[in-house]
Amino acid sequence: MNKTTLVLATTLAVAYSAQAALITNGDFSDTTNSNSDADTNNLSVEEANNGWGWKAGWSLTSTTGVAEMSTAFNNNYSIAQINSVTSETGSSLTLGLDWTPDTGSTFTSLSYHLVGWIGTPTAGTDMFRFINGDSDGIQGGGATMIDLLDGTSKGTGNSTASSGTVAGTAGSTTNFSTTIDLSGYASGSSVSDYDYIGIRFSIMGADDTAQGSLIDNVSLVAVPEPGTYALIGGLFALGFVMVRRRK
Repeated sequence: MNKTTLVLATTLAVAYSAQAALITNGDFSDTTNSNSDADTNNLSVEEANNGWGWKAGWSLTSTTGVAEMSTAFNNNYSIAQINSVTSETGSSLTLGLDWTPDTGSTFTSLSYHLVGWIGTPTAGTDMFRFINGDSDGIQGGGATMIDLLDGTSKGTGNSTASSGTVAGTAGSTTNFSTTIDLSGYASGSSVSDYDYIGIRFSIMGADDTAQGSLIDNVSLVAVPEPGTYALIGGLFALGFVMVRRRK
């Protein structure tokens, strides 16, 4: 690879990194780098960037490659993840996942919270609170929380998050995707404004019939600005011309 080609490849990689995923282990294939017994029933700032956190009711090992509601008496428990924002940019986020309520389940909707933190929470802050239930509790610990589903600033203390819903059908898989536009938010109108972004799932109010319900292929992607796509397209075009000239 000559120097020009190497520079072009590096530039393309940097441009493409703007689309980097904000979810780790979204296919649940890694069962080791996670917090299966998250500290004190909460997901704290110390547990960010370490995969999924959950309590009792969920399992990443009962069925390979999925998150499964595996314990009958803990059906309200949540599963959550928080990651640092590094090179991601863009004014919108696309959330995707596969949701399969168990056959015979009378609770077929999956609830989710999507939250951003601006600033660094103090040590010990429980960013997602009470994941041992279907709680919507969040905490800032000095960082400003933004509810990414509606743009509401929740301040820096304890608050609650609004819920989104993935509607499903018992025994069938729903391939869910939604895009959240941040551009009109008074605070945090770009992904790069945030220091942390987190997501939490639960089957709100579920009874024992929810046991066996599955989540898979979770992705949360920062969508680049139109100018970034134009840059990527231009660089590919330049690379094509360079290759033709060399021939």
